Amino acid sequence: MAVLFRADGTRATLTPASPAGFSLSQLQALIGGYLEMLPLPSPPSLPPGGRLVLFLDEEGKLKDRPLNVDATALAHAYDALSLYDYLAGDVLMVTVLHPGTDDETVL
Repeated sequence: MAVLFRADGTRATLTPASPAGFSLSQLQALIGGYLEMLPLPSPPSLPPGGRLVLFLDEEGKLKDRPLNVDATALAHAYDALSLYDYLAGDVLMVTVLHPGTDDETVL
């Protein structure tokens, strides 16, 4: 399960169509650009080795995308982003299982 934090303040819960998870092209379409990955500290509720990750448009600020208040607050709460920085545009939070292996899955 993934959560799309839209810059307009709305949210959507998404499930990948494939058991293998989201593809690169699907992730890029959801956030509207090239991917930047912002890892978050993993809560104990995730399976061992699982990670929470935010995907955002790496050029969101250059494209003058609006401030994403909810995603920025989430990143600040996890100390994953400087207090003077912000996230722009739509942001997708996903769970990554088995990162860095052949079995890596983005859910």
